[in-house]
Amino acid sequence: MLWYSIAPAAAGAVVAFCALWVAHASGLRFAGIHGKDFRVYSRLIPFPLAFVAIVFASNSIDYWTVMRFFGSRGLAAAPDAWKDQVFSRGLPFYLFDLPFYSQLLGFVFVLAILCALVFWATARGWQLAERFRYGRLRSGPDNTITLEPNTLLLPGGTRAGFVRIIGVILLLGFAVWIFLGNYELLLNSHAFMTGADYVDEKITLPLRWLLIVVTLAGLPLVWMRKYKKTAILVMSFFILQLGLPGIVHAVYVRPNEISIERPYIERHIQATSIAFGLTPRNVRLRLLPCRRRSIPFRMPRCSTMFAFGTCAPTTQRSGRSKRCAPTTRFPQPTWIVTFPMAASSKCFCLRARSM
Repeated sequence: MLWYSIAPAAAGAVVAFCALWVAHASGLRFAGIHGKDFRVYSRLIPFPLAFVAIVFASNSIDYWTVMRFFGSRGLAAAPDAWKDQVFSRGLPFYLFDLPFYSQLLGFVFVLAILCALVFWATARGWQLAERFRYGRLRSGPDNTITLEPNTLLLPGGTRAGFVRIIGVILLLGFAVWIFLGNYELLLNSHAFMTGADYVDEKITLPLRWLLIVVTLAGLPLVWMRKYKKTAILVMSFFILQLGLPGIVHAVYVRPNEISIERPYIERHIQATSIAFGLTPRNVRLRLLPCRRRSIPFRMPRCSTMFAFGTCAPTTQRSGRSKRCAPTTRFPQPTWIVTFPMAASSKCFCLRARSM
């Protein structure tokens, strides 16, 4: 057990140290500094780099996530096992694979940013040190050190090959982050359910795939050092992916919400019935029309009801208890789902949003 808790962080620390060492060496080469000319510096610099690598790896790697991922490699799901209806993925993917991929992506993405910072600090630090050494930072009659706003800028840094490689890695990481974020649509919270609705599946998901394609198409631009054009291209489609679903929901889906969202609600109810062991014949979905400000609805005896729609989610229960009102009035168009319960069974209530 001790080995499993140490091995992932140790492997991550080794990878991080090698990456930081390459970034440091690239910074020295960019600044025109040879390590053999500064032997004391060359002997001491591995220690702070190793410290940063160990701290970074120990804080960014959860060994339980790694253990669950490799431990689940031998699991074989049954042919009729549950799969989500959007991506056709089973529970092992969401429980074991997706957390590991997300953690690996975060590790690589943050490590790339750290390498870029090490490259900049090394290159610019040695440039300023050399300028100070030869008195190029001093000016004026008093021979004082002058620090200008562009002192920390690294002239010519965007033309370095190391920066080009880091740019490609960051852009690939952004594309993978968008791809893994597609699965989070299954957890979106709506007024009537939790999961992917019409806008998520028909609008948001295709836009996210389009953003991934555009991001991958920007890789040649980054390799040709056209960073500004790449940033404008990717950010334009990213803003489109954020804003267009809301517009479609307000203009098209909201006025026709009853007919458009009904298949998704029924699909959600079916999954909830399977999870709680309720047979499909015991589940009823009714829509109360809205012709008045409030609608009276009488529940079947000893049944559990879930009401959700444009109004606030409501849960009521009928039966022998005096606290359960058999008649309830609902404002706005409301979805009514009733689960008839046997007389000997225990009635239960769920939050409407958990369906």
